[in-house]
Parts: sequence; structure tokens; C-alpha cells
Amino acid sequence: MRQVREIVRWSLEDGLSTRVLGERVGIGPTTVRDTLKRFVRAGLGQCRKR
Repeated sequence: MRQVREIVRWSLEDGLSTRVLGERVGIGPTTVRDTLKRFVRAGLGQCRKR
């Protein structure tokens, strides 16, 4: 859960790419992209595509 919060926060506030987000959190960029897609699909916010 902590990773999800960090991914979403850094994506929205800092506009970081999926590659950079993955490096910071320690997961792959595809996992970051999937996490952001799930977040948007759940109707919790809008994330910028990178």
C-alpha cells in the first residue's frame, strides 16, 4: 500500500516518468504503469500519462 501511495503522489505532484518512479520504489516500470491505470480506473484521480 505504501508503494501505491508513493507512486501516485510522485506521479501527480512531481510528474515523474514510470521508469523513474519504478527506480525510486524498487519495482519495474510496467508495474508502475499498471498501478497508475488501476488508480484511474477506480475513479480515485487522474494521472498523467508518461
